[in-house]
Amino acid sequence: MFSKAKSLWSAIALGGRKACTEEVNSFFTFTSGRWLCNNNAQVNSRRTPFNVDGLKRVASRAIGSQVQSMEKIAESLNRVFLVTFQNGQQVIARIPTPISGPSHFSTASEVATMDFLRRLGIPVPKVLAWSSRALSTEVESEFIIMEKADGLPLIEIWETVDQVDLVTKIAQLHRPLLDLRFTRYGSLYYKGDIDSSYPSTADFLETVPAGLDISPFCMGPLARRDFWEDERISMEVKRGPWASAYEYMVDVAIREQTWIDRYAKPHIHDDFLCGLPLQGKQDDHIELLEYYKYLLPYLVPEGSRYLCGHLWHPDLHAANLFVVPSGPATEDGKIQANITSCIDWQGAWVGPAFLQLTVPVMFRGLGLAAGPEALSLPAHFETLDAVTRKKAQRFHSEAVSQKLFETLALQDVSQLPALAERRELEDLAQGTWRTGLLPFREVLIKVTKRWSDIAPGKKCPVNFTPAECEEHAGAYAYWAKHRARADALDEEFSLGEFGYVAGDNAHFVSVQIQLEKRRKEWEASGNNDEERMVKAILWPYRDTLSDNPRSHLVLDTNVETPPSIS
Repeated sequence: MFSKAKSLWSAIALGGRKACTEEVNSFFTFTSGRWLCNNNAQVNSRRTPFNVDGLKRVASRAIGSQVQSMEKIAESLNRVFLVTFQNGQQVIARIPTPISGPSHFSTASEVATMDFLRRLGIPVPKVLAWSSRALSTEVESEFIIMEKADGLPLIEIWETVDQVDLVTKIAQLHRPLLDLRFTRYGSLYYKGDIDSSYPSTADFLETVPAGLDISPFCMGPLARRDFWEDERISMEVKRGPWASAYEYMVDVAIREQTWIDRYAKPHIHDDFLCGLPLQGKQDDHIELLEYYKYLLPYLVPEGSRYLCGHLWHPDLHAANLFVVPSGPATEDGKIQANITSCIDWQGAWVGPAFLQLTVPVMFRGLGLAAGPEALSLPAHFETLDAVTRKKAQRFHSEAVSQKLFETLALQDVSQLPALAERRELEDLAQGTWRTGLLPFREVLIKVTKRWSDIAPGKKCPVNFTPAECEEHAGAYAYWAKHRARADALDEEFSLGEFGYVAGDNAHFVSVQIQLEKRRKEWEASGNNDEERMVKAILWPYRDTLSDNPRSHLVLDTNVETPPSIS
């Protein structure tokens, strides 16, 4: 991928493109901020040269007018451009980066999924031109050109929107997806985009609704990133489609066991705490994933309401919904808003209901996770200080919104015993080597303690001894303490994942200087050389590629009495 990107860049540079060098470089590279962890690797993973003039020509043909301007408006896993034409029209052009997903499959599946959704009446942008074959297009890259969504991103007016009205409308938006039941799990494609070397099926719905033409579509391999990352792309692993939730979950575990056994190398997304005591070496990961497989016949529930397949948005947050304000403000000044478009379906897949049907990210926070009491404001709320009162209001709003969405849309699955634990295990199993085993083992132990709710009258096939549970509890508490400390630093300095600092270089340097001072103070607070060394290991903003957290597994001594670090 990178050698190809290099050759494309050389071709563009030698070809004397019309766009100025500075503009073209910003089109190809990530310029919105920098990372405190593995910055060079993070930026390189998002570098995506393409033929700028070629993209403009394709866009001009799609609209029937010449391009007047092309502006980069967003970037992360994809580079997003606002293209304006001489006739006044505007479209969105999107170029995937190497980190966005599997070549061909990610783009081909998203385009087909968006078409499928429009046929269901879901408001998504219309695709005007696209290619999932970088070598067969004058753009010299995969691309999607689509309609520009009407309205404005919900995130821009989030604080002023009536939450009850919003939750109700988003639940209504999901109704066609809740009514449609799939018989297979995988990703949607146009039939011509899946060749005979990959399994696919055109028979993927229980019942085809009247008026819905599904003849162009098939269900094919899962286009989710975790099935194709790094060496997984060349491994002989099953990627679907599946007819069984059990088989899907087993195949995920086998995939990770195989990758850990053969490769288990550092990654830019490794958690900085992955080398702590009991986070596990290769054999430990393979063993606990085997325990997980023992539990799967019981963790997969029975009944079609839990197992029927559903298509669901993979990351529905307030920046992915476009709205237009409507109606007068309520007594408390809140406004109502109508949904005009739901964007970013990259990585969307059809999965079993008990895993797929989740509350949108925008309504998931610390709310109900803090307990059912969050549905009510705390006693003596008015006497709390301003900061505590604001925090309590946020918890309460999140809990109410989450509960309302569950009531309106997810009643069929929300009452499944240990639903959260089933989902956590499935999610963590996709990448235990990056996170470490402590979170995974924590949920496994929770499952064994709730076994009577999960499989009444049946013996649990996995057992953790009291000594093992005690040893884990000490290590997990130690991990959680330093995870919370890192989260607090992220919040204080407004950092994103892996120490991402949005903004220009001056701001990055300012944050870097402040954190370097904190790091030195943190390490100097150790009482002896050993404590100072351990504190250095626990500092969250490290280049995990050059300073592999697992190289310190030699410190794995007595977990029950970890080094005394405040």
